[in-house]
This record gives sequence, structure tokens and C-alpha cells, in this order.
Amino acid sequence: MSGLLKQELILIVDDDPVILMALQGLLGSWGYSTAACSDAADTEKLIKGGVLPRLAILDIDLGDRLNGVELSKRVMAPVEVPVIFHSSHFEPATCDEARGLQNT
Repeated sequence: MSGLLKQELILIVDDDPVILMALQGLLGSWGYSTAACSDAADTEKLIKGGVLPRLAILDIDLGDRLNGVELSKRVMAPVEVPVIFHSSHFEPATCDEARGLQNT
């Protein structure tokens, strides 16, 4: 198993409630604790409120004022939360931007 401890929190951010439920169910079945947010604003509130996940799984296209890449830069990077991006949409420029975050 990876370096994650199962009692540590994994944050899932996706604007699609079906994806949120599926990821929460899957990770929960493996014994991980999860928190879910459906937009950037809720995610910012959660992090500013002191919740510090061990890992974040972010949808790239949140259908919001911030996409997942921007959310990662603005909210996750300052508190050093590692991020896994996922998306059902493919925009080469956004994917290139996400790849550029790997060492930040």
C-alpha cells in the first residue's frame, strides 16, 4: 500500500455529484476517510477552516469561476497538499498547465 495512512483524509472536488459519490464510495470501501466539495468556493472554505487533507483529487473542469488547476495553485499549493487531477474533458492547454504544476 502507498504511504497514505488510511485514517488520513482524502479531499474529492468535482461538480458532478455522481462522480463525487462514486469516488467517495470507492475510497471508503478501501478504508479511507473522505471529504467532498462540489465547487472551488466550498473547497476554499474547507481549507481555510483548518481541514488539511493528505491528498486532493480535483476535477479539472469544475464549471466554476476557478478550474481545478487554478484551485490547486490558489488553495492546495500554499498548504502543500498533493493533487491528482481527473477530468472527462480534454483541453490540451489545461492539461499542459496541470502538468506544469508537478514540481511546484
